[in-house]
Amino acid sequence: MTEHAASEQETPAGLHHVAYACRDINENHRFYEDLVGLELVHTEVTPVGEGFFRHTFYDTGDGTCLAFFDLHGVGEEDKDRTDISTGLGMPLWVNHIAIRSDEARTAAAVERLHAAGYGTYVLEHGWCRSTYVTDPNGISFEFCVDTPGFVPDRQRALELLDAVPTGTGKTP
Repeated sequence: MTEHAASEQETPAGLHHVAYACRDINENHRFYEDLVGLELVHTEVTPVGEGFFRHTFYDTGDGTCLAFFDLHGVGEEDKDRTDISTGLGMPLWVNHIAIRSDEARTAAAVERLHAAGYGTYVLEHGWCRSTYVTDPNGISFEFCVDTPGFVPDRQRALELLDAVPTGTGKTP
């Protein structure tokens, strides 16, 4: 085995970060660090032509990051259109950010969010309990608490790729 191949095997494949645009970097930072509880671990400031962007990274707890771009004259049409789902005419919950959480961490964050004027709602999915809030960018954010979580079942997942619930009148 080559040295290069060995080093690739030492780092498991997985999500490094997901990045979104933000409207206001200071309000975004307040929301994600002070209220949600994710620590800011890296910021880059990069010139692009006559403009620039800031790229911030928040650790989600396992080294994976949630990242945001603060754009300034780098080709963005409307910096305030960061509401991914509703901006595309879809329900708010379609494109969302979900982090793994536990009851205590979720309760503490919800208390801070409510004190700051943010509303939340909870959905029981059977395999998890989700607490949702809309971030300052118009993106749905979820605290996901496994209760007990789902058991991966690749075969069943493949079988359901084209499934349609009965009574909907829809076909795949």
